Amino acid sequence: MNKNMFQPVQPNNKKLPFGCRLQVDKTKQIILPHWHDTYEIDYVIQSSNQNFYLDGKTFDQSTNEIVCVNPYQIHGLNLPNDENRVAITLMIPLLFLDNLNINKLDLQIQNRIIDSKNEHYLLLKSLFRELYSILTVPEDVLSRTEEIGLVSAILGILFRYFSKKTAFVLNNYSSKRIRYIRDILEWLNSNYMNDVSIAEMAQRISLSESYFSHVFKQTVGQSPLNYLSSLRAVHAQQIIQNEDRTMTEIASMVGFSNVKSMNETFKKDLGITPYQYKIQQKKAGFDIF
Repeated sequence: MNKNMFQPVQPNNKKLPFGCRLQVDKTKQIILPHWHDTYEIDYVIQSSNQNFYLDGKTFDQSTNEIVCVNPYQIHGLNLPNDENRVAITLMIPLLFLDNLNINKLDLQIQNRIIDSKNEHYLLLKSLFRELYSILTVPEDVLSRTEEIGLVSAILGILFRYFSKKTAFVLNNYSSKRIRYIRDILEWLNSNYMNDVSIAEMAQRISLSESYFSHVFKQTVGQSPLNYLSSLRAVHAQQIIQNEDRTMTEIASMVGFSNVKSMNETFKKDLGITPYQYKIQQKKAGFDIF
Protein backbone atom coordinates (compact mmCIF):
# COMPACT_ATOMS: atom_id res chain seq x y z
CA MET A 1 0.00 0.00 0.00
CA ASN A 2 1.17 3.54 -0.76
CA LYS A 3 2.68 5.34 2.24
CA ASN A 4 0.17 8.19 1.88
CA MET A 5 -3.59 8.01 2.19
CA PHE A 6 -3.57 10.31 -0.82
CA GLN A 7 -2.29 8.10 -3.61
CA PRO A 8 -0.82 9.80 -6.71
CA VAL A 9 -1.66 7.77 -9.79
CA GLN A 10 1.23 6.75 -12.03
CA PRO A 11 1.53 3.98 -14.63
CA ASN A 12 2.70 0.65 -13.16
CA ASN A 13 4.18 -0.17 -16.59
CA LYS A 14 6.31 2.67 -17.98
CA LYS A 15 5.48 1.49 -21.50
CA LEU A 16 1.80 2.29 -20.94
CA PRO A 17 0.30 5.76 -20.24
CA PHE A 18 -1.96 4.39 -17.48
CA GLY A 19 -2.03 1.71 -14.81
CA CYS A 20 -3.54 -1.63 -15.80
CA ARG A 21 -3.39 -4.54 -13.35
CA LEU A 22 -4.77 -8.05 -13.50
CA GLN A 23 -5.75 -8.86 -9.90
CA VAL A 24 -5.33 -12.59 -9.25
CA ASP A 25 -4.22 -12.73 -5.59
CA LYS A 26 -6.47 -15.30 -3.89
CA THR A 27 -5.50 -14.49 -0.28
CA LYS A 28 -7.33 -12.26 2.18
CA GLN A 29 -6.41 -8.62 1.57
CA ILE A 30 -7.20 -5.26 3.10
CA ILE A 31 -6.85 -2.03 1.14
CA LEU A 32 -7.50 0.71 3.68
CA PRO A 33 -9.74 3.63 2.74
CA HIS A 34 -7.80 6.17 0.68
CA TRP A 35 -8.32 8.63 -2.16
CA HIS A 36 -6.59 10.00 -5.25
CA ASP A 37 -7.18 12.92 -7.56
CA THR A 38 -8.21 11.02 -10.69
CA TYR A 39 -10.20 7.98 -11.81
CA GLU A 40 -9.96 4.31 -10.84
CA ILE A 41 -12.00 1.71 -12.75
CA ASP A 42 -12.49 -1.84 -11.46
CA TYR A 43 -14.00 -4.76 -13.37
CA VAL A 44 -14.57 -8.29 -12.03
CA ILE A 45 -13.81 -11.08 -14.49
CA GLN A 46 -14.63 -13.93 -12.11
CA SER A 47 -16.15 -14.26 -8.62
CA SER A 48 -16.48 -10.89 -6.80
CA ASN A 49 -14.71 -8.04 -5.06
CA GLN A 50 -16.32 -8.41 -1.65
CA ASN A 51 -16.63 -5.62 0.91
CA PHE A 52 -15.95 -2.78 -1.54
CA TYR A 53 -16.15 0.46 0.44
CA LEU A 54 -17.00 3.61 -1.51
CA ASP A 55 -18.12 6.93 -0.06
CA GLY A 56 -19.74 5.57 3.06
CA LYS A 57 -21.34 2.47 1.50
CA THR A 58 -20.11 -1.13 1.49
CA PHE A 59 -21.14 -3.61 -1.20
CA ASP A 60 -19.94 -6.69 -3.10
CA GLN A 61 -18.83 -5.97 -6.66
CA SER A 62 -20.23 -8.87 -8.70
CA THR A 63 -18.92 -10.64 -11.81
CA ASN A 64 -19.03 -8.33 -14.87
CA GLU A 65 -19.83 -5.29 -12.71
CA ILE A 66 -17.90 -2.09 -13.36
CA VAL A 67 -17.09 0.16 -10.40
CA CYS A 68 -15.79 3.65 -11.16
CA VAL A 69 -14.10 5.64 -8.40
CA ASN A 70 -14.12 9.34 -9.18
CA PRO A 71 -11.54 11.92 -8.07
CA TYR A 72 -11.46 12.46 -4.28
CA GLN A 73 -13.89 9.63 -3.44
CA ILE A 74 -12.72 7.71 -0.38
CA HIS A 75 -12.65 3.98 -1.10
CA GLY A 76 -11.12 0.70 0.06
CA LEU A 77 -11.50 -3.09 0.01
CA ASN A 78 -11.60 -5.90 2.55
CA LEU A 79 -11.27 -9.07 0.48
CA PRO A 80 -11.61 -12.55 2.01
CA ASN A 81 -9.76 -15.61 0.73
CA ASP A 82 -11.19 -16.49 -2.69
CA GLU A 83 -9.63 -19.08 -4.99
CA ASN A 84 -11.72 -17.89 -7.94
CA ARG A 85 -11.30 -14.11 -7.80
CA VAL A 86 -9.99 -12.41 -10.96
CA ALA A 87 -10.37 -8.68 -11.60
CA ILE A 88 -8.92 -5.81 -13.61
CA THR A 89 -8.02 -2.41 -12.15
CA LEU A 90 -7.37 0.64 -14.33
CA MET A 91 -5.65 3.68 -12.81
CA ILE A 92 -5.82 6.71 -15.08
CA PRO A 93 -3.11 9.38 -14.58
CA LEU A 94 -4.01 13.03 -15.11
CA LEU A 95 -1.65 13.34 -18.09
CA PHE A 96 -3.52 10.62 -19.98
CA LEU A 97 -6.81 12.45 -19.37
CA ASP A 98 -5.23 15.72 -20.51
CA ASN A 99 -4.13 14.06 -23.74
CA LEU A 100 -7.74 12.96 -24.29
CA ASN A 101 -8.90 16.54 -23.56
CA ILE A 102 -10.81 15.37 -20.48
CA ASN A 103 -10.92 17.67 -17.46
CA LYS A 104 -11.21 15.51 -14.34
CA LEU A 105 -13.32 18.17 -12.65
CA ASP A 106 -15.91 18.36 -15.45
CA LEU A 107 -17.50 14.92 -15.20
CA GLN A 108 -18.34 12.31 -12.60
CA ILE A 109 -18.76 8.72 -13.79
CA GLN A 110 -21.58 6.56 -12.40
CA ASN A 111 -20.10 4.51 -9.54
CA ARG A 112 -21.68 1.13 -10.28
CA ILE A 113 -22.50 -0.11 -13.78
CA ILE A 114 -24.14 -3.44 -14.59
CA ASP A 115 -27.20 -3.61 -16.87
CA SER A 116 -27.58 -6.49 -19.32
CA LYS A 117 -30.22 -4.50 -21.26
CA ASN A 118 -27.95 -1.50 -21.86
CA GLU A 119 -26.07 -1.73 -25.16
CA HIS A 120 -23.29 0.55 -23.93
CA TYR A 121 -22.72 -1.58 -20.84
CA LEU A 122 -22.61 -4.70 -23.04
CA LEU A 123 -19.97 -3.02 -25.20
CA LEU A 124 -17.94 -2.15 -22.10
CA LYS A 125 -18.21 -5.74 -20.92
CA SER A 126 -16.92 -6.94 -24.30
CA LEU A 127 -14.00 -4.48 -24.18
CA PHE A 128 -12.99 -5.56 -20.67
CA ARG A 129 -13.15 -9.22 -21.69
CA GLU A 130 -10.93 -8.48 -24.68
CA LEU A 131 -8.54 -6.57 -22.41
CA TYR A 132 -8.43 -9.57 -20.09
CA SER A 133 -7.45 -11.87 -22.97
CA ILE A 134 -4.53 -9.55 -23.77
CA LEU A 135 -3.38 -9.36 -20.13
CA THR A 136 -3.12 -13.15 -19.89
CA VAL A 137 -0.52 -13.50 -22.67
CA PRO A 138 3.12 -12.28 -22.84
CA GLU A 139 3.37 -8.56 -23.53
CA ASP A 140 4.76 -7.18 -26.79
CA VAL A 141 4.53 -3.95 -28.81
CA LEU A 142 1.28 -4.97 -30.50
CA SER A 143 -0.42 -5.99 -27.25
CA ARG A 144 0.52 -2.65 -25.66
CA THR A 145 -1.01 -0.86 -28.63
CA GLU A 146 -4.19 -2.92 -28.20
CA GLU A 147 -4.29 -2.13 -24.48
CA ILE A 148 -4.06 1.61 -25.13
CA GLY A 149 -6.82 1.38 -27.74
CA LEU A 150 -9.12 -0.68 -25.53
CA VAL A 151 -8.67 1.52 -22.45
CA SER A 152 -9.23 4.65 -24.55
CA ALA A 153 -12.44 3.11 -25.90
CA ILE A 154 -13.57 2.14 -22.37
CA LEU A 155 -12.99 5.69 -21.12
CA GLY A 156 -14.78 7.16 -24.12
CA ILE A 157 -17.91 5.10 -23.45
CA LEU A 158 -17.84 5.76 -19.70
CA PHE A 159 -17.55 9.52 -20.13
CA ARG A 160 -20.07 9.73 -22.99
CA TYR A 161 -22.81 7.46 -21.66
CA PHE A 162 -22.27 7.00 -17.92
CA SER A 163 -21.16 10.40 -16.61
CA LYS A 164 -22.69 13.70 -15.56
CA LYS A 165 -21.60 17.26 -14.91
CA THR A 166 -20.16 17.74 -11.44
CA ALA A 167 -21.11 21.23 -10.25
CA PHE A 168 -23.12 19.78 -7.33
CA VAL A 169 -20.65 16.97 -6.69
CA LEU A 170 -17.74 19.38 -6.48
CA ASN A 171 -19.50 21.34 -3.77
CA ASN A 172 -20.06 18.10 -1.89
CA TYR A 173 -16.46 16.98 -2.12
CA SER A 174 -15.21 20.41 -1.11
CA SER A 175 -17.14 20.16 2.14
CA LYS A 176 -15.37 20.52 5.46
CA ARG A 177 -16.30 16.97 6.42
CA ILE A 178 -14.38 15.44 3.52
CA ARG A 179 -11.42 17.80 3.94
CA TYR A 180 -11.22 17.05 7.67
CA ILE A 181 -11.08 13.31 7.13
CA ARG A 182 -8.54 13.54 4.31
CA ASP A 183 -6.32 15.65 6.55
CA ILE A 184 -6.58 13.12 9.37
CA LEU A 185 -5.90 10.15 7.06
CA GLU A 186 -2.72 11.80 5.82
CA TRP A 187 -1.67 12.80 9.33
CA LEU A 188 -2.27 9.27 10.65
CA ASN A 189 -0.14 7.82 7.90
CA SER A 190 2.77 9.92 9.13
CA ASN A 191 2.09 9.33 12.83
CA TYR A 192 0.66 5.80 13.10
CA MET A 193 3.81 4.62 14.92
CA ASN A 194 3.18 7.05 17.78
CA ASP A 195 0.76 6.85 20.71
CA VAL A 196 -2.29 8.44 19.05
CA SER A 197 -5.60 9.07 20.80
CA ILE A 198 -9.05 10.05 19.55
CA ALA A 199 -8.70 13.25 21.57
CA GLU A 200 -5.54 14.21 19.69
CA MET A 201 -7.12 13.47 16.30
CA ALA A 202 -10.25 15.46 17.14
CA GLN A 203 -8.22 18.37 18.47
CA ARG A 204 -6.24 18.62 15.23
CA ILE A 205 -9.40 19.49 13.30
CA SER A 206 -11.16 21.35 16.14
CA LEU A 207 -14.02 18.89 16.63
CA SER A 208 -15.38 17.26 19.76
CA GLU A 209 -14.31 13.64 20.26
CA SER A 210 -17.84 12.30 19.82
CA TYR A 211 -18.58 14.28 16.66
CA PHE A 212 -15.18 13.48 15.18
CA SER A 213 -15.71 9.75 15.82
CA HIS A 214 -19.15 9.96 14.18
CA VAL A 215 -17.88 11.81 11.10
CA PHE A 216 -14.85 9.53 10.74
CA LYS A 217 -16.91 6.34 10.84
CA GLN A 218 -19.51 7.81 8.49
CA THR A 219 -16.82 8.72 5.96
CA VAL A 220 -14.29 5.90 6.30
CA GLY A 221 -16.54 3.04 7.38
CA GLN A 222 -14.85 2.17 10.65
CA SER A 223 -13.93 3.83 13.94
CA PRO A 224 -10.74 5.93 14.16
CA LEU A 225 -8.98 3.46 16.47
CA ASN A 226 -9.94 0.42 14.37
CA TYR A 227 -8.63 2.23 11.30
CA LEU A 228 -5.40 3.09 13.12
CA SER A 229 -4.89 -0.54 14.15
CA SER A 230 -5.46 -1.72 10.58
CA LEU A 231 -3.06 0.93 9.28
CA ARG A 232 -0.40 -0.27 11.70
CA ALA A 233 -0.99 -3.85 10.53
CA VAL A 234 -0.51 -2.80 6.89
CA HIS A 235 2.85 -1.26 7.73
CA ALA A 236 3.76 -4.32 9.79
CA GLN A 237 3.09 -6.45 6.70
CA GLN A 238 5.55 -4.34 4.72
CA ILE A 239 8.24 -4.78 7.38
CA ILE A 240 7.62 -8.53 7.57
CA GLN A 241 8.11 -8.78 3.81
CA ASN A 242 11.22 -6.64 3.61
CA GLU A 243 13.17 -6.72 6.89
CA ASP A 244 14.62 -9.32 9.23
CA ARG A 245 12.93 -8.26 12.49
CA THR A 246 11.42 -10.05 15.46
CA MET A 247 7.67 -9.69 15.98
CA THR A 248 8.37 -7.68 19.14
CA GLU A 249 10.49 -5.21 17.16
CA ILE A 250 7.88 -4.93 14.41
CA ALA A 251 5.04 -4.32 16.87
CA SER A 252 7.02 -1.51 18.49
CA MET A 253 8.04 0.02 15.15
CA VAL A 254 4.46 0.39 13.91
CA GLY A 255 2.91 1.59 17.17
CA PHE A 256 1.33 -1.50 18.71
CA SER A 257 1.66 -1.58 22.49
CA ASN A 258 2.70 -5.24 22.36
CA VAL A 259 2.79 -8.33 20.14
CA LYS A 260 -0.57 -9.49 21.49
CA SER A 261 -2.27 -6.36 20.14
CA MET A 262 -0.62 -6.86 16.76
CA ASN A 263 -1.69 -10.51 16.72
CA GLU A 264 -5.29 -9.55 17.49
CA THR A 265 -5.39 -7.02 14.64
CA PHE A 266 -3.85 -9.46 12.14
CA LYS A 267 -6.38 -12.11 13.16
CA LYS A 268 -9.25 -9.63 12.80
CA ASP A 269 -8.12 -8.21 9.46
CA LEU A 270 -6.43 -11.18 7.77
CA GLY A 271 -7.57 -14.19 9.76
CA ILE A 272 -3.97 -15.21 10.53
CA THR A 273 -1.17 -14.20 12.93
CA PRO A 274 1.83 -12.11 11.82
CA TYR A 275 4.01 -15.24 11.94
CA GLN A 276 1.54 -17.14 9.76
CA TYR A 277 1.52 -14.17 7.39
CA LYS A 278 5.31 -14.37 7.16
CA ILE A 279 5.18 -18.09 6.32
CA GLN A 280 2.44 -17.42 3.76
CA GLN A 281 4.55 -14.79 2.02
CA LYS A 282 7.55 -17.12 1.91
CA LYS A 283 5.45 -19.80 0.22
CA ALA A 284 4.19 -17.22 -2.27
CA GLY A 285 7.77 -16.45 -3.26
CA PHE A 286 8.25 -13.02 -1.70
CA ASP A 287 11.79 -12.06 -0.77
CA ILE A 288 11.65 -12.44 3.01
CA PHE A 289 14.75 -12.78 5.20
